[in-house]
Amino acid sequence: MLQMASLVFISMAKVLDDRGTLSHSIYYVPNGVSIIDFSGPLEEPRDMAGIPRPVIGCSAHCNQRYNYSLLRNAAAAHKDRRFVFVGPVLVSNSEIDNLRSLARL
Repeated sequence: MLQMASLVFISMAKVLDDRGTLSHSIYYVPNGVSIIDFSGPLEEPRDMAGIPRPVIGCSAHCNQRYNYSLLRNAAAAHKDRRFVFVGPVLVSNSEIDNLRSLARL
């Protein structure tokens, strides 16, 4: 598929290393954040208002590559914190689906 694509963007250096020679039109675009945009206090999003603090957050796709046992154990060890995932949930996992300390936005 990479060989047939006109243009490919890759955000992981390891994938570029592994697959970069399969196409002449692969571009590495690393994930990042604008330091200027996030350097000061921001207004809290409305959907975070009801979530108790402190929060441990992750902005990503929740997929089969996550170590769900580790997440379950971290949540059990830190019951005073809320784990918040922002982004699409691509899988259901019985190890974490019923964790009261987990929120998905």
